[in-house]
Amino acid sequence: MLRVKHFQFRFKTQSIRHRRQQSVQPPSRLTIRFNESYIGLISQIKYCRKQTSKDHLEQTFQFPPTYETFLRERLQINDQGQLFVLRPFDYELFQTITFQFHCLILEQQNGGMNLTRVNRTEDIQLIIDDINDEPPHWIMDEPYQYGTYFGYVEKSARPETPVFRFKAFDPDTTSKLTYEIVYGDKNLFHLSSDGTLTTHSNQQLLSPMYNLTVRAIDLNSQVPSMARSTEAHLLIRTDRFEPKFYREKYIFNVSEYTQPSTIIGIIRAKSYSTTSENLRYFLQQPMTGGTQTVLQSGSMSGGGGDMYEFKIDETEGSIKILKMLRYSDHHNNNTKYFTGKIILFNERIFCEW
Repeated sequence: MLRVKHFQFRFKTQSIRHRRQQSVQPPSRLTIRFNESYIGLISQIKYCRKQTSKDHLEQTFQFPPTYETFLRERLQINDQGQLFVLRPFDYELFQTITFQFHCLILEQQNGGMNLTRVNRTEDIQLIIDDINDEPPHWIMDEPYQYGTYFGYVEKSARPETPVFRFKAFDPDTTSKLTYEIVYGDKNLFHLSSDGTLTTHSNQQLLSPMYNLTVRAIDLNSQVPSMARSTEAHLLIRTDRFEPKFYREKYIFNVSEYTQPSTIIGIIRAKSYSTTSENLRYFLQQPMTGGTQTVLQSGSMSGGGGDMYEFKIDETEGSIKILKMLRYSDHHNNNTKYFTGKIILFNERIFCEW
């Protein structure tokens, strides 16, 4: 009899210990896969749901700090353990992410005691599949001013002479790009599927300039409205013309603590009749009341009697600051306007601090 009682006591003790071990478990992993545009139910976490009205349920996500706001706006779980996506994800932002989910369920007992029925932490890994939903965008490293790119070709150029190379980029993994001429003389110019524009016939180019409008197209796009890029406008010249700056304007933000001799920016231009080694850059103060101040060796100071000075390297186009700036002296006029000059072409350059 004593032996039986001893056995029953040991069995109860082991059962309680086993129940306690089950209540807190090491994290497991749940992997969920869906495409970036999906909205709706993605999983049901069955162990984390209310079974009676007396259940007290706590559901907690621990997201990576970098994406916490992004994920909280998109993921939601209800008291039945159903996990929903509320807004589309972005494959280009991340392709996979892992975070922790913790579930605690307390069951109220008679007498006011709470029994922990579930106390579990789980790693959830989301794998995002790409949907081809991004439009192509232009990435040409060419002079671009007032919405126009520039090209040059001789009037007597033979067929298949290169004129310009259009380049676009589409972040979608399944993209397949091609290019088309939207407006322009297709009898004189040919645009290949890789974006290379060439002359197309033996006909002489009689006009001093030609205008073409081109689009990049993603042949694999799954969203028709996102299949095409914006239009790129190209001005083709057949006569000699001045060099062009790569930008309409240059804006440099300069701290008042910037030390003298620090390079604050670089100006770039392209010549269509000579090599870049033959280009020379100059700075000059813009016209003010019919006068302008140009200093020797490419250095220049602002107007109004201030002593703020800058210098440009004539061959490289890099701009250095020669003296420290004091914001407090000119807090109502903390922007300087300068004119950049290269060969015969003038372009405004903005220096801000």
